[in-house]
Amino acid sequence: MSQLLIVKDLKKRFGGISALNGVSFEINTGEFVGIIGPNGAGKTTFFNTVSGSLKPDSGKVIFRGVDITGMRPSAIVRLGLARTFQLVKPFLNLSVLENVALAALSRRRREHDGLSPEAAALEVLRIVGLEARADNLASKLTHGELKRLGVAQGLVLDPLLLLLDEPFGGLSAEEISIVSEALRERSSLGVSFVIIEHRVRELMKLVSRVIALDQGSVIKVGTPDEVVNDERVLEAFLGRSSGIARSKGN
Repeated sequence: MSQLLIVKDLKKRFGGISALNGVSFEINTGEFVGIIGPNGAGKTTFFNTVSGSLKPDSGKVIFRGVDITGMRPSAIVRLGLARTFQLVKPFLNLSVLENVALAALSRRRREHDGLSPEAAALEVLRIVGLEARADNLASKLTHGELKRLGVAQGLVLDPLLLLLDEPFGGLSAEEISIVSEALRERSSLGVSFVIIEHRVRELMKLVSRVIALDQGSVIKVGTPDEVVNDERVLEAFLGRSSGIARSKGN
């Protein structure tokens, strides 16, 4: 697999707090990668610096061979790297379809795929199970439906790499299954995913590789089994008695 994203020695401080302390790793084309870590580990700061919302103090972010460090988020999206947010904030007075169609105006292949924003929006609403809600106001959605709307807004951008910030938060088992299948469907078309998620059991069923962060540093990279059985992860992230090692499969 070819390297899609390369992060080199990424550092970011907020006053006296080091949010990212020399983070380095690569994401390959077609990968599902999970990011875990306790609150304050640097997970969201990492997403913010990679996606252009924050400029790192030092280090580089290379996407598809292009140095995107400090580039505007809109320019990064056009290159094929998009993200979702933990808190979904749609236009509540617009319909579900209109919210996703607005996002579709910024999609990577807008001028070449021949799809109208509405057609592109309907396609992703179908795969996240919201097609029947397309004409409803966003204000009428349940929490789980709002989370799926956020995933749809990310997918409609036609990314090559999508960063997902806690897509399973507050979802039922059925909704998690719907979102997981939507991501697998897009993965079969060559899309890569990096997922921050605190629901470790569900995350481990989806990803092939996991990056564990603690206090702004990478403490372990490996398969789900390797990471959940690592002593540093057990101690720094969940504690020795947490049972994380049983989260995959049991």
